[in-house]
Amino acid sequence: MNLESELTLSEFEHLWSEIIYEFNKITSIKSKSTNTNNQIISQTNNNTYNEYGDKDHAQVHSINNETDNIQRCNGIFTYNNIYKIITAKKYTNNLYWKIGEYLYNLAKDRRSKIPYENDNRTSHLANFNRYLEEYSKYFLQYQEILISINSLCLVLNDNLGTDKPVLQLGYLLWERCILQEIEKTNNRSLPKELIHMMFNDMENEYEIFIDHIKKITAKKQKIFSFKKPIKPDKNKFDAIQPALTSLKNVVLDDDPLSYYKVSYEDKSLKKYFGFLNEVKEQFFKKKRLKNGPLSPRIYTQINTKIGIIDYINIVDHIYTLEFERRNTYFLSNSHKPHNKILEQVFIDSEKKYIVDGIYNILLNYKENNKPNDIHLPDNKKLNENIKKHAKDTFKAHIKNIYKKLQRMTDNNKELFAEALNQYTSFICNEMKEKNKNSNHTDMILNIHESLYSVLELVNTLENRELLILVCKIYMEHYKDDNLEELLAEFSMYKNKEHTDILGYKEYNHIDIKSNDNNNTHAKECNNNEINTKKNNDKETNSKIYNDNNTDNNCYTDNTNTPYNYNCIITVYNNLINIIKNEDLFLEHYIKYLMKRLLKYTFDDRKEKIIHELLKKYSINYYNKINRMYQDINRSISINSYINNIRNRNIDDINNRNHNNSDQGIYNTDNNVVYDINNSICFITILTECVWPIEKFEDRELSTNGNNDDILTRELLDYKELFIEEYLQKYKRRKIYIIWSYGYVDINITTDKEYCIRINIYQYILLEMVENNRIFIPGRNNIGITEIVDYFKNNCHLNISEEDINVLLKYKLLYYNDNSNEYNDSYNITTAVSSTNNIGVCLLLNYNFYHKNNRICMLPIIKKKVENIVSDPLVVLQAFISRMFKKIGNVGKDVCYDFIIKEIKECIEKEGEYKDFSGGLGKDVSDNKLNSYYDILNNLEDNYTDTMKELIDKGLIEEDKDKYYYVP
Repeated sequence: MNLESELTLSEFEHLWSEIIYEFNKITSIKSKSTNTNNQIISQTNNNTYNEYGDKDHAQVHSINNETDNIQRCNGIFTYNNIYKIITAKKYTNNLYWKIGEYLYNLAKDRRSKIPYENDNRTSHLANFNRYLEEYSKYFLQYQEILISINSLCLVLNDNLGTDKPVLQLGYLLWERCILQEIEKTNNRSLPKELIHMMFNDMENEYEIFIDHIKKITAKKQKIFSFKKPIKPDKNKFDAIQPALTSLKNVVLDDDPLSYYKVSYEDKSLKKYFGFLNEVKEQFFKKKRLKNGPLSPRIYTQINTKIGIIDYINIVDHIYTLEFERRNTYFLSNSHKPHNKILEQVFIDSEKKYIVDGIYNILLNYKENNKPNDIHLPDNKKLNENIKKHAKDTFKAHIKNIYKKLQRMTDNNKELFAEALNQYTSFICNEMKEKNKNSNHTDMILNIHESLYSVLELVNTLENRELLILVCKIYMEHYKDDNLEELLAEFSMYKNKEHTDILGYKEYNHIDIKSNDNNNTHAKECNNNEINTKKNNDKETNSKIYNDNNTDNNCYTDNTNTPYNYNCIITVYNNLINIIKNEDLFLEHYIKYLMKRLLKYTFDDRKEKIIHELLKKYSINYYNKINRMYQDINRSISINSYINNIRNRNIDDINNRNHNNSDQGIYNTDNNVVYDINNSICFITILTECVWPIEKFEDRELSTNGNNDDILTRELLDYKELFIEEYLQKYKRRKIYIIWSYGYVDINITTDKEYCIRINIYQYILLEMVENNRIFIPGRNNIGITEIVDYFKNNCHLNISEEDINVLLKYKLLYYNDNSNEYNDSYNITTAVSSTNNIGVCLLLNYNFYHKNNRICMLPIIKKKVENIVSDPLVVLQAFISRMFKKIGNVGKDVCYDFIIKEIKECIEKEGEYKDFSGGLGKDVSDNKLNSYYDILNNLEDNYTDTMKELIDKGLIEEDKDKYYYVP
C-alpha cells in the first residue's frame, strides 16, 4: 500500500496536533515532578537526608504513577502517529523541524525564568551562584523532557539521513537559545564564570592551608598530619555538575566532547597548571611571587626546609583537596588529564628530589636501631612508651611514602625502584669491601645479613616486584662471586664459631617467589621443623635424617651450641630464591653434603630442614639425597654390628638385625649405641649413581693389584669382616676402596698430646716411613717425585706431591738434606737398612698412633655373562638402564610402549644387542634374539617389579608423570 499518496497536509497537521498534545502532557508532568522533587530536597536539607514527610512522599509517588500511566498508554499512541508520518515519507522533514521548533520554544520559555541579569545589591559571585542554581534546575527539567521526546522518535531518528538525532538537536537548541543569548545580552559566559568560581575557591583554601603550615613550621615541628577533614559541598556539586553536563552534551562535530573541551576543559586546566606551580613555589622553592592569582596575604614565605616526609604529606593533602575539587568542577572525562597535571607538577618535576629523599631514609634505616621519635614533634616530656625505635619509624615512613605515592602516580614503583637500586648497590659495594678479608662462611652470612635488611624493609611495602628487583640487583653484583657455591658451602657451616651472628639471630621468612606451592611448603617447614627450642639439652648422639623418619643414632656431637633453625630456613629461602642457577647450587650442595656425611660432621636437624627445602626445587636431587642418607645408615648398621662382634657385645652372632638396616640403625636391648668417634675403623658404602663420585681414575680408585700389604693387620681384618657382611645381603657386587675419600685421626705425642686428621694416603706414607717399608735400592737423595712414582708403581696408589708437602709443611715429616747423617733422637733415621743404599730421605718428626680410620668403599655390580644371560629380569634391567641413558627421561604413560618399540627395533637390527644389554660382550651374541624374545614375552609380568627395583637402586627416579635417568 502506498502510504505517501494517502497522507494529505490536513491529515499531517491533525497527526501533529495529537503528537504535540501528548508532548505537552509530558512537559507538564516533568515540570511538576522536577519542582516537587526540588521542594522535597530543600526540606530534607534543612532537616535530614534520610527522612521526609508522609505527605510529600505520597505526592511524589502519585506523580510518578501518573507519569508512568501516561508514558505507557499515550506513548504508544504518539509513536504510532510518528510512524504514520515517516512511512508516508512526504512530511518527514516537516515533522523533524516542527519537533525542533517545539524544543526551541521549551528552551526559550526557561530562558525567561533564569535570573541572568546582575543585581547591583549583591556581589558578582553571589549573582552567579543564584544564576547557576536556576540554570541547573531548568536544564535538568529540559533534559528530562528531551530524553522522553527522543524515546518516542526512534523511527524518526533512523530516517533522518545526515541530520542530527532529535536528542542532539535539542541540546544544540539549548546552547543557541540559552548560552549564546545570555552571553550576548549580559556578557556572561558560563564556562568563564565556572573557571573564575573554581579558582576563587582554590585561592581561599590554599590561603588557609599555607597559614596552617606556617604555624606548624614556626614551632619547628614536623608536618605529620592535618587535623581538619575536607568536607565536600553538596549544594555546589548539585549546581555545577548539571551545568557541565549541558556543555558536554552540545555536539558540534564528530567529537562528542568538543564543545566542553574547547570552551571549558582546556582553558581551566591550562590555568590550573599555572596555579599549582605557583603553589609549589610557595611551599618548596622560597621564591616570592610577583604576579598570580594568589592574594598578597599568602606571599609570606614558610621559613623552613621542607624534607621528603613533609613534602609527601603536604602534596598528599593537596591531592586530597584537588580530588574533591575535581569531582565538583570537572566531569569524569577530565579526570585523567587532571591527574596528569598534578603528577607533572608535584612528581615528575621533583623526581630527583623524591628519589634522593627515599634513598636518604633508606640510609638512615641502615644505621642503627636506637630509640627515636623522629615522627613525633620534638618534646622531651613525651612518655617513653610512645617512642619507637628508629628502624620501626623509618619503616613506617617508607610505607607511608609508598602508599601516598601510589595514590599520586602510576610511576611510584619506578621511583622506589631507582632509590632501591642506589641503596642496594651501596650496600653491596660496602659488603664487598667487608668481605675482602672474610672466609666463605662469613661472606655468605654478610651477604644474607645485608640482603635480609633490604628485603625486610621492602617487604613492608607489600610489592613483590620490588622484592624481585632487589634480588636481581644482588645477583648482578655477586655474579662473579659464584654465589651458588658459596651458599652450598654455607651448608657445611657449624655455627658454634658464630653464635653472635647466626645462633641467636631472629629472622622472619620473606617469600620472594610467587609459586603458591613453594609458599605453602615453606610455611609448613616453618611451622613443623623450625620452631624448636633455642637452648637444647646436650645430646650425646646425633641422628641422621632419613626419609622414613626413623630415629637412627650415629655421630656424637659434643657441642652444646644453641641452633637457630629460623635463621637456617630464612638464609636458604632468601638466597636460593635470588640465585639464577638452582641446578648449579644443588650440584654444589650435594658435593658439600658428601663431605659432611663422610666426615660425620653435621647437625641432623639442620640437614633435615635444608633437605625439605630442596624438595620444592628438584624432586630428583631430593631423592638422590635420600639415597645418600640410606647408604650412611646402612654403613652405620654394618659397622655397628661388626664392632659389637669384636667387643663381644652380642651373644648370638647369627642374630643379624642389620639386614633391616634401611629402616634404622641396629641397637641392642641394653641400648648400646655405636659411637663412631671411639671405633677403631669405620667403612662407608657409597652407591655409584647417587654420590657425586668422580670418574674412575687411578687417583680415586685403585682397581688393579692387591693393596692389602699397605694396611695394618687390624684394618685388614676389619675390612674383610665388613665386605663379608655386606655381600651376604647384596650379592653380585664387587667392592672397590676409594682411598681419597677416607681419612685417619692420629694422636701426636710431643710435650703435649693432640689429635689431627689426615687423609689415607698421608697415613699410609707415615706408616711405611715408620716401619722402614719404603725402599728404592741403588738411589741416593730420592725426592718427592720419586716417592709419588714409587706409590703409583708398587702400591697402585696415587699419592700426590701436595699430600707430601702438607706433611712437610706441618712438620709431621721433614726432609733430611744430609742422607749420610743419622739422627737417633727420632723414631727413625733413614728408610734403608744399609748406609750404602740410601733410599727415601724422609724422617718422622713425632711418635704417633692412629685413633680411628675412615675408609670408603664403592660396590659395583659384577658383570658376569653367564649369570646375566640366564636371568631375563637382570637383562631387562640392563636394557631399560641403557635405554634411559640414551633418551634421558620418559613419560610414565608411554614408558611401557616405548620399551616394546625399542626391543622390536633391536630384534630387527643385527649387531645392536650390545648397545642395550648393559655391555654384555660378544659371548652372548648367539643368544641375543632368544633373550630379546624372552624379555618381550615376559615384559607385562616383569615390568612393574623391574621399574621398582631400578628406582630402589637409584638408577632411575620417578616424578608425578615421568621417569628420569640418574647420571
